Amino acid sequence: MFWENPVRASTLKVVKKASSVKLNEKKIGELADYWSVSKIEVPLWPKFLHLQTNDPQMMLDYLILLDSLNFCFWSRNQNSWEIWHNGEKYSGYYALAIALKRFFEKNPDKANLKYLSKISFDEFRLWLQGGNNLLLLKRRWEITRCVSAYL
Repeated sequence: MFWENPVRASTLKVVKKASSVKLNEKKIGELADYWSVSKIEVPLWPKFLHLQTNDPQMMLDYLILLDSLNFCFWSRNQNSWEIWHNGEKYSGYYALAIALKRFFEKNPDKANLKYLSKISFDEFRLWLQGGNNLLLLKRRWEITRCVSAYL
């Protein structure tokens, strides 16, 4: 059975009514054809910055949370949030990946959606500590609890 992609289905109205932006379906088709015969190299996943586990459920939980919290790391009014890892400074997505990896590695008993659906704000804040405050920290905590509870 074919399942419609919910993102495509939910954005179809917007795409159809958009007046300032249009998709060039012909060019998308040409690009898809080109990619299907090209030898495209997929960029390497920086494994040392991400959780490595043989536990498929733990890996899935990690990736779901990483994707759910991967937004808005910059501000004009504040220095960027950063994490030190193995003597190097990381910010943005990679800092988030490292912080989440550390939590999962140091707390395997808590590294699951059941626990994270009830995690306190104070504990959440502690495992996302970096050089500066992470923007929208309270919102990220709410998203973590909501996504974890739903799934």
